[in-house]
Amino acid sequence: MFIYFHADDAGLSPGLTNQVLQCWEDDLIDGFSIIANRESDYMITERLRKSPEKTVHLSVHLNLSDWKCIKETQSHGILIDEAGNFKLPYWKLNFILLIGGAKKRKLLNEIYNEWDSQIVFVKSIVGERQIKAVDGHNHVHMIPSLFLIVTELAKKHNIKYVRFSKEFFFIDKLSDLVTVSFFSGCLKQLILFLFRVKIKAMETGYSPKTEAVLGVQYSGKMTVQNIKAGINRARKNKVKSLEIILHPGQVSKTEIDRFSFNRSTRKFFLSEMRKEELKTLQQIKNENLAEIKCGAKKV
Repeated sequence: MFIYFHADDAGLSPGLTNQVLQCWEDDLIDGFSIIANRESDYMITERLRKSPEKTVHLSVHLNLSDWKCIKETQSHGILIDEAGNFKLPYWKLNFILLIGGAKKRKLLNEIYNEWDSQIVFVKSIVGERQIKAVDGHNHVHMIPSLFLIVTELAKKHNIKYVRFSKEFFFIDKLSDLVTVSFFSGCLKQLILFLFRVKIKAMETGYSPKTEAVLGVQYSGKMTVQNIKAGINRARKNKVKSLEIILHPGQVSKTEIDRFSFNRSTRKFFLSEMRKEELKTLQQIKNENLAEIKCGAKKV
C-alpha cells in the first residue's frame, strides 16, 4: 500500500504556513494543500524556490469559508460580502444548492469564478512546481454540484487528481464512544458517504488522488495510535493507496482575529491538538514506526 502523508491549510496564515513548510522541509510530510491567500504567498514561493531538488506533492485547497476571496473583480453577492470576505455558512451553502433555481445558478457561477481564480493564483506562486491535485477546505469540494465544478476546473488547468474523501469507518479506542468529537466525526463520515453515493451516480471523469483517505473521523486529533488503527482498517479493505491528512500548523490568536469570528472555526485553528499532530509526525519519523512503515511505500 502506498502511504502519503499530507498537511492541509498551508497559506491560510503566515504562522500556520511557516509550520507546514517546516514539516515538509523536515521530511515529516510528502506534500501540502495551499489555500489562496495573498498574505502568505511570498513565504510559499520563497521556500519552494529555496529547495528546488526536494520533491513535494502540491494541491490547491479550494476555499469558500475562511478569509477573503481571491478574485479581485468578484463583486459582493451570494458568496462574498462587501468587504470581500466569504459569508456563507456551510448549512446555508448546502440549502441554496438543494433548493435550486436562479439563486443556485448564480451561486454556482460565483463559485466557479472564485475557484478558477484560486487555482490560477496558487499555480502562480509555486513557480515551476506542478500542482498535482485539488481538494477542498473542510471537504467542501465533495458537495456533488461543486464536485462537478472541481473536475471541470481540474481538466481546464491540467491538474491530474482530485481528492475523493473516502475513509473506512473505524474506532481507535472504546473510550472514544463517549466523546463529542467522535460523534462529530461520525456525522462528517455520514455526510461524505451520502455525497460519494451521489458523485458516483454522476459522470465526472475524475481521477482520485488516492483510493482512500485517513483523517476525517479524527480530523484535528490525529495520533500515532489512531493512524495505526486507520491503516489497519484500510489494509483489511485491501486499499492500495492512502492519503493521511493532518493539520500540524496552528494559527495564532492575533492572526485568527483577522479572518474568523466563528467559534467552531477559531477552536479548530487554535487547538493545541495541532501541536500534538506535529509531534505525531515527528514520532513517526524519529521512531521509524514499523506498524506504519512496514509494507508501505511513500508516494
